Amino acid sequence: MTDEYTGQSKKETPGWLMAAVLLLAIVSIAGFGLAWRDQTLVQQMNQDNATQLKTVEQERGQDTQAISSLEQRLTKAMKMRLQCAATWAS
Repeated sequence: MTDEYTGQSKKETPGWLMAAVLLLAIVSIAGFGLAWRDQTLVQQMNQDNATQLKTVEQERGQDTQAISSLEQRLTKAMKMRLQCAATWAS
């Protein structure tokens, strides 16, 4: 009778359970790997965008200076033209 009782108290895990746990482990490790890779790509893209933004801001500053210089030259040229026109008219 004790042999029967001990035989019934043994519980075996089904074979598919170990395969399911292993599959879940593989999927979760792959998920972590993909997430890490994507995070690295996003950080690189953010760094590239920040660098581009700084470059654009510097170029904009240079363009603003060039425009100011051209405006000053235009104003000076217009004043000289008006002075010449006034000299010729008199």
